[in-house]
Amino acid sequence: MALGICLLLIFILYLIDKHNRWRQAIKITVALIALCILGVSGFFGWFRYEAWQEARQEAQREAENARQEAEKRAKLEKLCKEWEDKHPIGSPVDKLYGHWDDGTKMPDEGVTLSIPEGCQGPLEAAYNEKLPKPVKHGPWENYAPKAQTHLRRVKAIFDTDITTAEYGNLICGHVAKDETVTLLVEDNVFVKVKTGTGKVGWAGSGAFKVAE
Repeated sequence: MALGICLLLIFILYLIDKHNRWRQAIKITVALIALCILGVSGFFGWFRYEAWQEARQEAQREAENARQEAEKRAKLEKLCKEWEDKHPIGSPVDKLYGHWDDGTKMPDEGVTLSIPEGCQGPLEAAYNEKLPKPVKHGPWENYAPKAQTHLRRVKAIFDTDITTAEYGNLICGHVAKDETVTLLVEDNVFVKVKTGTGKVGWAGSGAFKVAE
């Protein structure tokens, strides 16, 4: 391969010398070298331009994220400030009465509202001290009711899940709308029921009514 290239170059040089075309050959060689330099420069220039574009876009994304984060902090600070202005030390807890969006009636004693999520401070701490504390129970299977409830039948007002613990999130069963179940424990906001398939668990008392 190398020998063939050498022979080709020798033949080209022979033709140039024979026809006295050295000036034209030099011009063509210079033009080719300049074209190569321009091509290499263009390649590296484009590569650096792409890197600059990526860095610029990354900087814009970081600036946008910082702006959104600053807006969130400003909104949270405004929300907390408005809440604190309405809840000085000694103010009662907020309660909600009436019906939920789906038409279900809230408990007669109302639903206690907590502080806005993300707000912290002495006023928030004082307010939290007044909130009802969750009742701590042992394993739900061995839960001893506050007061023994006579077994009654209750009917589901809407579809609801039952959980393993009174204040838990672990679902252990489901009660369909208009399904009748056995009431085991009535504990103010929550009730413990047993379904027709033998599933036992806790659910909100607002999801049931006494079966006729």
